[in-house]
Amino acid sequence: MWRLNPRTQKMEGYFNGGKAGHNCWGVAFDDFAQVFHKSGDRPDGYCTVPGMVGIPDPDEYNRVGNMFFTNPKTTSLDFIGTRALPDDVQGCALIGGYFGNVVELHRVQDDRSGFKSEQLPKLLRSISTAFRPVDVSVGPDGAMYLADWFNPVIGHSQASSADPERDRTNGRIWRITATGRAGVKQPDLAGMKPAELPGQLRSSERWTRYQAKQLLFDAPSDEVLKAADAFIAVENDEHLLLEICGVFEAHESPRPALLARRLAAKDARVRAYGARVVGNWADRLPDALALLGKSIRDGHPRVRLETVVACAHVRKPEAIEVAAQALDSPRDRFIDYALTQVVKSLKPQFLPVMKQLKLTDAHRAFVTKIATAAPMVEHPGRESSMTCCA
Repeated sequence: MWRLNPRTQKMEGYFNGGKAGHNCWGVAFDDFAQVFHKSGDRPDGYCTVPGMVGIPDPDEYNRVGNMFFTNPKTTSLDFIGTRALPDDVQGCALIGGYFGNVVELHRVQDDRSGFKSEQLPKLLRSISTAFRPVDVSVGPDGAMYLADWFNPVIGHSQASSADPERDRTNGRIWRITATGRAGVKQPDLAGMKPAELPGQLRSSERWTRYQAKQLLFDAPSDEVLKAADAFIAVENDEHLLLEICGVFEAHESPRPALLARRLAAKDARVRAYGARVVGNWADRLPDALALLGKSIRDGHPRVRLETVVACAHVRKPEAIEVAAQALDSPRDRFIDYALTQVVKSLKPQFLPVMKQLKLTDAHRAFVTKIATAAPMVEHPGRESSMTCCA
């Protein structure tokens, strides 16, 4: 799985070597910018944030952050957020079951610093083995759209490429609506000027907010930043300010005052995102470590998790002093995984000056044990990326 910043052309890789599933197929964000991804080679998907630490050989993540359990293999992922669909599926994950000829809904639930999920009754099931929903999304009208590969034969070496049953011509797109609910009529976003687009972040429609932010990314920076600055001058809603903070990130234009408001928000989900932004802006903030030093003591575990991950982006020896403070509060498997990866990531920075660092005895022992451990060896029987596919 990779993250590309189109503006700077910086690319970062995570979960290399199949550490969180081979064949990543589907990345989605919830309403508070938490990241999730789906693996196409297995029944699992993942909450992504604990592993967003770029190191060459991360530890196995599959049994730490896996969720969206299905049977058999599924792929693609989107979150529902539209008044055109029933209230009881809002926030649910929509997943395509290409292998089992199904479409699924999963309810996402908090699990301390991370997440877990519960599968709801199947949204759609077909007795036809040619039904292959390989991509799913919620469209501008609020309906669910399924890209159906429509092929009775799938796979690589499992069947001959010349198998006459392979359908090389047809494909279908299914549209699923809710009875008794009107479709959404979208505003003319493409016809709006940058000054008008921030107001669309108030929409209850996820599709509208996403497209407005995409247009704000593509528009000239001077116009967008002027509009965004005017927006935050009069807006106090915590979630809206989280949304607009992403616009400043997209234009590589830090706003420390706005960030401070995110870190002091009442909603822990907003504070967690604020900690992530500190990491993203660390090279342009004079007090990044001081800010993270406060967040690492936050009462909510998700804020502490995001703070640990953010420390990996502060390429200074002292960053490990902040990350290690996660040991002083209740932890879970997500924080433990992230902290271990951050220690490995920052090892070149802190190990040469280890004696000078301000670490408690317990923190020093923990960090030293991880930093000096021998690299783990993969199990020889691990499935390869050549044989894992459908």
